[in-house]
Amino acid sequence: MKKKFKKQIKKIIADSVGNGVTAPSRRGRGKGATVNRFENKYCEYNKEVSEKFYKFLDLSLRLPFNVTFYENKVSLNLNLDCYRKSDSNTFKTNPMDDFLDISLNTEGFMLNKSHVDSVGYYDKNVYNDYIEKINIFYKKQSFELFNVILNDVMSVTPIGREYKINSILED
Repeated sequence: MKKKFKKQIKKIIADSVGNGVTAPSRRGRGKGATVNRFENKYCEYNKEVSEKFYKFLDLSLRLPFNVTFYENKVSLNLNLDCYRKSDSNTFKTNPMDDFLDISLNTEGFMLNKSHVDSVGYYDKNVYNDYIEKINIFYKKQSFELFNVILNDVMSVTPIGREYKINSILED
C-alpha cells in the first residue's frame, strides 16, 4: 500500500513538473538525471500573440517594475499584490507570491506569473524593439527613486538642515 501511494505521488509530481526533474534511479542512489524545465518552453512565432504582447508591454511600462538587465536579456518584475483587492480572511505565507515576470531576450519573450503559469513565444524583434523604451523607462524610474530617497534622507537627518542653510546663504 505504501509503495503504491509513493508511486502515485511520484507520478503526480512528475506530471505537474513536466520535464523538470526526473526521479533518481534506485541503482544509482540519487544520481538521476535532471533536466532544465524551462528549456524549449518557447512556442513558435505567432503574429497575433506578439501584437497583443506589444500592446500589453506598452501599457505595462507605466507601472513600477523592477528592471534587471543581463547580457542580451532584460527582466521586468511586478508585485501584483499591490493591485489586488485584499480580503481580510485570506492568508498568504509570502506576500511576494503573486508577481509577474516579463523576460525579453534576443530569441523572444516569456511571461511568468507567480512561479506557476509560464508561457514563452519566439519573436526575434521584441528585444530590439523594446530595449530602448525599457532603458528610457529605467532611467526615468531611477531618477524618481533617487529623488524620493534623497528627500527622505534629507528630511530626517542633520545633513538636510545644513544643506538648506548653505543653499540659502549662497543665494
